[in-house]
Amino acid sequence: MTDGRAPATVGSLMSAPPIIAAADETLSVAAARMRERQVGAVVVTEGDRPVGILTERDLIRIVAQGADATATTVGEWMTSDPDTVGPEEPVSKAFHALSERGYRHFPVVEDGKLVGVVSIRDLLRMAQIEPVTSPGSLEAPKG
Repeated sequence: MTDGRAPATVGSLMSAPPIIAAADETLSVAAARMRERQVGAVVVTEGDRPVGILTERDLIRIVAQGADATATTVGEWMTSDPDTVGPEEPVSKAFHALSERGYRHFPVVEDGKLVGVVSIRDLLRMAQIEPVTSPGSLEAPKG
């Protein structure tokens, strides 16, 4: 950054503590937790280690396929071995990784332990609209 401030890190934006689920929980229990906490994902853990993630996108696929959420487990639908990011990672690098991979959430892991979750929404809050310094060089489409 040109203003002398250190770049924002994932740790400064992440949601903590993370909302977690167990692989053997039913989808309905995990979905209720997501709704109650108003989050778009739960991280599936074994101890303190993330082993999967279940997102609102997964829930849409589950409904579309007609799965019984009261009898189906999180482990059957989670994305196993999710990509993770560290809390000291610059926001710009995490944003690039999320957009490049098409994800909306990353578990945040420090020393192998789940410490939070960062979402594309969290990262977009850091977006800044910069003033235009030379408007004559911009070309806007008609209409």
